[in-house]
Amino acid sequence: MIPLVPQASAVPLMRSEVSLQPMGATELNVEQAGQPAAMAANVVQVTVRESVGPGQHVAFTTPAGQEMSVPVTDHFPSGTVLTVQYPSPPEISVAHIQPQSLAAQQAVRAMPNQRHTAFVDESGSALAPPFPTISLNREDEQGMQIGWILYVLGWVSCCLAPFCFALALWTVVACMFHCKPLERRSHLPGQRRTARAAVWTLGTLATIACVALVVYAMSFAIDAEHQQHHGYHQHDQQDHHYRPHHGPGTDKIF
Repeated sequence: MIPLVPQASAVPLMRSEVSLQPMGATELNVEQAGQPAAMAANVVQVTVRESVGPGQHVAFTTPAGQEMSVPVTDHFPSGTVLTVQYPSPPEISVAHIQPQSLAAQQAVRAMPNQRHTAFVDESGSALAPPFPTISLNREDEQGMQIGWILYVLGWVSCCLAPFCFALALWTVVACMFHCKPLERRSHLPGQRRTARAAVWTLGTLATIACVALVVYAMSFAIDAEHQQHHGYHQHDQQDHHYRPHHGPGTDKIF
């Protein structure tokens, strides 16, 4: 469990760094190693307003007016929502961050305004949910930067290298996103934009190439037909030029 530090403790509390979103009181069974026990506990959601790092404390006020703080063991950016479980007074002032169920995590991720939820076990070490939103944000940002760099290099290579090199770069940008699992792609909006740009570019160039091939084939067929018709016309003129003409005096017998 992560011990709570009261307001009067020597640990400095962080002012104006959390906002309280109370939830209804519920009873949760917290199993401790070697001694399962059930205790009545309250749950609140604490929103971190400023980034915190390992070793810092996040202060919050319970609906009953009790000042508490909970230590963090990982880096949580601004806007992270911590689900904190704490015992009702006058029980032991011990609180820990309760992981949410998988269904609750999926419901939160499906909301338009997604909130970052931190998961910490009773020992104070961070848990790894199916897709940690914090790591997904970093992955999305890094993948988006790499994707745009490759996309721009594709256009540059059109002037400095064979055109097929640009097609290969844009294909890599699209595959970087579409080769990932469907559940993971839904949390990577930045990479989705770069992949769409690459796919649209490839599709546009493919359409232009197809139209150019059709026009070239039609012009080639028309030109071949014209050349063939012109050849027949010249052949007829030559036959007519060399054909002997019979005049009035040509039939005389000497």
